[in-house]
Amino acid sequence: MPLKRDIEFVTSGARGWAENYADEGDLFLRIGNLTRDSIRLDLSDTQRVVVPDGAEVDRTQVQADDILFSITAYLGSVAVVPAGLGRAFVSQHVALVRPSKKQCLSEWLAYVAISHVGKTHLETTGYGGTKVQLSLADVTSLPMIVPPIEEQAALIEFLDHETAKIDALVAEQEKLIALLQEKCQAVISHAVTKGLDPNVPMKDSGVEWLGEVPAHWEVMRLRNVTTLNPSKSEVSHLLRETEVSFLPMEAVGDDGTLNLDRTRPIGEVESGYTYFREGDVTIAKITPCFENGKGAVMRRLHNGHGFGTTC
Repeated sequence: MPLKRDIEFVTSGARGWAENYADEGDLFLRIGNLTRDSIRLDLSDTQRVVVPDGAEVDRTQVQADDILFSITAYLGSVAVVPAGLGRAFVSQHVALVRPSKKQCLSEWLAYVAISHVGKTHLETTGYGGTKVQLSLADVTSLPMIVPPIEEQAALIEFLDHETAKIDALVAEQEKLIALLQEKCQAVISHAVTKGLDPNVPMKDSGVEWLGEVPAHWEVMRLRNVTTLNPSKSEVSHLLRETEVSFLPMEAVGDDGTLNLDRTRPIGEVESGYTYFREGDVTIAKITPCFENGKGAVMRRLHNGHGFGTTC
């Protein structure tokens, strides 16, 4: 049956409250508090807000067992409001559904919503161009699978137990990945500053953060061994219709990988973009990309040349 057959009401959240954000205030639940693979709210980054004077709050204030749906981004993100949350409201990008519980338990409705059946409906029902969104009617048309209440309760208990085990395993793997990444960074740092021979004579590098380096090494500034921002005249001999690789910032991974799916004619990118060629090293120069160490060696460029973001 459609979700609308077992709800008291559905509404979207409060609009225009952003200017009322405050350190002290009521919880303001946004899309970021909903997760795509869990029915639990993520409260690690919750905004607080002071309710504007005269605001209509009755229908946008959440209660325990309400179900929240993302309706403007990350469609398929759903969460159930837990008991004891306190006074909280939802933003305009979140739909609040209050079940009547006559035929379905809240947790069961939420699990169906994040299942393949529910996600497929929510992700394909959305409308719009660059910004896909859901209407409240789209949300309440979500097809529900309805076992008897007792069976729903048993399935909820099973899913809570199994997903908690998987979440714990994921957390352990994330810790292991973080430790391995630290080890990888330590290995790289040691090799490029100390070399491979532990017995080689060392000398002061003259750079405080670098410390000692092998005595037979030289220490130079980058500008003395490279050409920074090479001239675009290197491609002046090519036809303006020549296709070259085009890499906006999102095409460069934090791990140095490149997405080379995009190409553009030189004539379209030679003005306003950064030029590079096969074998060049690129480094992001603005935060947060710079802080994340985003950069790469340019390999397998289309026709040996490319252009990308000026950042």
